[in-house]
Amino acid sequence: MNFKIAILGATGYIGAPYRAEIRECGDEAQIVSLCARRLGNLEAAAKEDKAEFFSDDWRRVIEHPGVNLALILTPDALHHEAVMACVERGLHMVCEKPVGINADQAREIWNAYQASGLGHFVPFWTRYVDIFRRAREVVQSGQLGPIQAFAYRWHNPRPIAMPF
Repeated sequence: MNFKIAILGATGYIGAPYRAEIRECGDEAQIVSLCARRLGNLEAAAKEDKAEFFSDDWRRVIEHPGVNLALILTPDALHHEAVMACVERGLHMVCEKPVGINADQAREIWNAYQASGLGHFVPFWTRYVDIFRRAREVVQSGQLGPIQAFAYRWHNPRPIAMPF
């Protein structure tokens, strides 16, 4: 399958690295349409990606002809509506975590994609990072006793050239 990709949140902290990796895929993946809030950044991204279409209206971006996969890389609170629109349009989907802002949204999305037969993916790669694997082992060992709550903060370093 050749992927014809719509990207929502194309120019942000998460979108820019995704776009760079997609450009390295050759003919297997093509960025077709892009959405972001800042039109200046978006126009530059569209030129860089050779995208056919760009807009600050995400609905127009996922409705662009030929799109068969959507990447949802927007702020968390904006995932649910866009993801549900993608399943209704028959688009495969990759949604950055979290897929929804609560369990009800996540369940609704899961059920809709399961019923559709479309591909859907949430890239939760941190579970394979050594520090998280080790923390899980410690918690599961019972060494700490019953866990009442936990908090952590992880931030990947951003490239110097990438603005906040």
